[in-house]
Amino acid sequence: SSPPGTAAAEEKWIVGEFNCSCVGISKCLPAYCKDDTPNACYNDIPKKDFKEIGQISDLLGQKAVKILLQSAREKAKPAAAGDYFSGTPVDISALTKVSKDDLGL
Repeated sequence: SSPPGTAAAEEKWIVGEFNCSCVGISKCLPAYCKDDTPNACYNDIPKKDFKEIGQISDLLGQKAVKILLQSAREKAKPAAAGDYFSGTPVDISALTKVSKDDLGL
């Protein structure tokens, strides 16, 4: 964070960690693989929590896509005749490897 006394408009923050708890979806933690739960998965989340998790996750996803698209549009060159801005932040059509988890990359 910024030094004490910094004006609010000039505050700068750095994200040091991002996990389920940080964004308010701690109800997803049962799906988090750890040493004592190496096979944890989505199905370990209690069914009663799915609706709330879905709502929060959808909102986070919408906000993230909005930020990524805005950035892409600001950096993008104008489309040539016949080209189309796809509206997606990343073209994944060339990916050849699918990972089962974030440790499999």
